[in-house]
Amino acid sequence: MTKRAIGIDINSDKMIAVQMARRGDTLCLEKTCTRPSRREEDTPSEFIANLFTQHGFDRRAAAALAMPHNQIFFKTTDSSAPEQDKISDNPDSPYQNDFPVLSDQRLLDFGSDRQLDNKHKSLVTATSQSSLKELLETTRVSGFRYELIEAPVFALVAAVKTNHPDITADYAIIIFSDSSHVIITITHKNEIITVRNIPQWDTPPAENQNEHNNYDNLIREIEMTWRSEMGRKIPDNTPLVLAGQHTTSPQLRNILRDNLNCQIILYDPLVHIQCNDNKHIEPEICIAQGLSLRYLHPEKYPGANFIHTLKKDSRKCVNAKTQKYLGLFLITTIALVYLTGLLIQKNRLEGQYQKIKNEIKQTFHQALPQEKNIVNELAQLDAALASQRKAFDLFEASAINSVKPLDILHTISAHTPEQLNLRINNILITQQAAQLSGQCASSTIAYKWQRILQEIPGFDNVNVSGLEKLPDSDEVQFSVSLTLKSTY
Repeated sequence: MTKRAIGIDINSDKMIAVQMARRGDTLCLEKTCTRPSRREEDTPSEFIANLFTQHGFDRRAAAALAMPHNQIFFKTTDSSAPEQDKISDNPDSPYQNDFPVLSDQRLLDFGSDRQLDNKHKSLVTATSQSSLKELLETTRVSGFRYELIEAPVFALVAAVKTNHPDITADYAIIIFSDSSHVIITITHKNEIITVRNIPQWDTPPAENQNEHNNYDNLIREIEMTWRSEMGRKIPDNTPLVLAGQHTTSPQLRNILRDNLNCQIILYDPLVHIQCNDNKHIEPEICIAQGLSLRYLHPEKYPGANFIHTLKKDSRKCVNAKTQKYLGLFLITTIALVYLTGLLIQKNRLEGQYQKIKNEIKQTFHQALPQEKNIVNELAQLDAALASQRKAFDLFEASAINSVKPLDILHTISAHTPEQLNLRINNILITQQAAQLSGQCASSTIAYKWQRILQEIPGFDNVNVSGLEKLPDSDEVQFSVSLTLKSTY
C-alpha cells in the first residue's frame, strides 16, 4: 500500500512543495515544485491550489506545513518529564518568560526526555496560537487539510538523517540557510540537543565589509552554540552538514573545514531516496522533503506537531468551559435545593406555630370560659393562675409561717391502723388545733385511737368527747380534738 505526503515550505522569497511516497520501507520523491514569492499575487493559497490543478500533485495525500522561522522558539530545559507536564499546563510556570509569547496564546511541545551529564534534559518548542491560526488562514485551500504543522528544524533533521544516516553515530552539527534565517542545530544520535534560529547572516556585504566577514560570523555562532551546550571545543572531524540554498558555496565549505576541523557534508536529497521527478533537485528542498518524511515516518523522526498541540489546547479550553458551566449548574442546583428546603422548613414552622396558637386558644376557653374580653391569651392565663395561687396559699406546700393541712392529714392517716375501721366524717384544721368527728365500732376503739394520736410528737392534748351510740346501729359516734405544738 502506497502512502503519500506533501511537504510545503513557505519562506520569505520561495514556496517549495515536495510530494513523497512510501511503499513499505522504500521512499520515493514523486514531484517537486518551487515558485518565487516576492510578488503580492504570489499567495500561499494560490500556490497550493496550483499544485493540484497545474502540477499533478495528489489531493488525497496528507499535507505537512512548516511554521515561519521567526514564529518558532526553543529552549533546552533541565527538568524531567513529569515536571515538564506541569510546565505545559501551567501558564504561570517558571518558563513563562523564556518565550516571547503571551501565556494564554502559548503552545508548547516537549521533546523526548534524555539524560546528559546526570541531568534530565529535553528540547521545548514554542509558538503562538495566533501565528498558527494565521498560517492556516493564509494557506487555506478548499478540500485540503493539514495533518502536520511543524517547526522547520525537525523536518531538516529528518531529511538529513534519511539521506546521511552516518551522522546518527555520535554528535553532529547541521546548518541550514535560506534568504531569511540560519538554523544551527546540534544532534546526538537520534536526539536534537539544541537549536538556534538566527536572522540571515549571508546578506549582501556593505562597501567596507567583505563576504569573508559573514562567514566569520557564522563560524563564531557555531562555536558559541557548541560551547554553550557542551562546554568544550568542537572535536575534530565532527560531522557538519550544510543544507539550504545558501550553503552550496565551495568557499564556505573550505572556510568551515579550515576553521572548525569538521567533516563537511553537503546535503544531498537523493542519497537514499528514489526520484521520479525529471527536474534537477536542489538541496533547498530539504525542509519540504523533511516534512513529508516526518508524516511518512512519525515513529522514526520525532518532532513537534502543533496541529495536535492546538487540538489539545482547544480541548482543554472546551473542558474548562464545560467544567465552568457544570460548576455553575451545580451551584445553581444546590442554591435551589437549599431555598426549597428553607421554604419547606418555613411552611412547617408556620404550621406548628398555628397549631400552638390554636392549642393556646383552646386551653384559654377551657380554663376561663367566663372571659369574653380576649387580648392576649397567655398573659391573661398567667394573671388568672397568679390569682388562684394567692387564693390557695393555705394549701401550698411552700407557704411561709402557715399550717400545712395536708401534712397534718398525712400524719393522722399514716398513724391510723386500718383494722380500727374508723370513718372520719368532718375535719376542721386551724392554726393551733384540729378537730375530727366520725364513727367507729365501739368507744374502746375511739380511746385506742386517742392513745395512738397522743404518741405523735407534733400533737398535744388529744381528747375524745361526744361518745354516743347511734340509733338503729351498734356503732358509736365520737369527736377528737387536739392542739398542735408550736414546732409542728
